[in-house]
Amino acid sequence: MKSLHWCGVAVVLFALACDSEPRKITITGKITRDGNPYTPTPDTYVTIKFVPAIEGGGNEPTGTFKHTDGSYTIDVFPGKYRHRVMIVEPAKKTGKGDPKPVGPKQTLAAEPVDFTTAREYDIAVPK
Repeated sequence: MKSLHWCGVAVVLFALACDSEPRKITITGKITRDGNPYTPTPDTYVTIKFVPAIEGGGNEPTGTFKHTDGSYTIDVFPGKYRHRVMIVEPAKKTGKGDPKPVGPKQTLAAEPVDFTTAREYDIAVPK
């Protein structure tokens, strides 16, 4: 009977230990340009990543971006991150032959932000 009791205690402790992993939090916000929501054409490629601020901090979670209102959502583990935004606009038509390719524009935040709880965080991108 004692061994059955200890087996039950072990199962409870194991369940508690598994549940003690940090849970992801949701960060939402808008990408802005000149203070307004950035709403590019649907064929513009936009990637949002949060880069862990510590060396070897794990993967870089990728968010989802809505072209219609400039909003994004990303799930991360609590910690310090720098945001990285990459925008690739479609080739521009010049009227002379082939469209002019537009290279990717990337920004990486200089200072990390500490995300400990779910919250809103807007990201400004340059022109």
